[in-house]
Amino acid sequence: MTQHQTLQAVRNEISALTDEIMAVRRCALPMDAALAGVRQQLEAARARFAATLDITARNIAVATRPWTMETFTGDAMPWLAYSLGDALLTEIEQRVSAIRADAGNPPTLPAAERAAKLDELERRRYMLEMQEEFIVTETGAARRPGVTPAAVLGIPFDAAKLAGVLE
Repeated sequence: MTQHQTLQAVRNEISALTDEIMAVRRCALPMDAALAGVRQQLEAARARFAATLDITARNIAVATRPWTMETFTGDAMPWLAYSLGDALLTEIEQRVSAIRADAGNPPTLPAAERAAKLDELERRRYMLEMQEEFIVTETGAARRPGVTPAAVLGIPFDAAKLAGVLE
């Protein structure tokens, strides 16, 4: 195999890994993980409204004038969370499911698995880019557009990742 063929083979592998990295990056979180933040916000809002209800009940217990709903303090979110929280989650989940179905049910990956997969793929691509740079330097071939500058400089992967200079 000639140097040109070797260089092209390395570049083909880099291209394939880049495609795989992009596919992993497009993976959505599983439904439970995607809704975790909303669920936490609803629970916090429920707790705030429960406290508002306690205060209101104490005030009504010793009221000297009639109370109305406008008398309640706070924003609408705690009230909605308290009264409709589970229904809101169900509605959001149904809408997310419909959107994902319309998109052909793209793959999902848990965050930790996604991060580990990306790290492994990016590490492999970076090693190939360093191999590519060695061949380019040895042969005088043209450098590929978009090559990671850190690979050109020979910076170790972990240091380049930590510095945020991989892409």
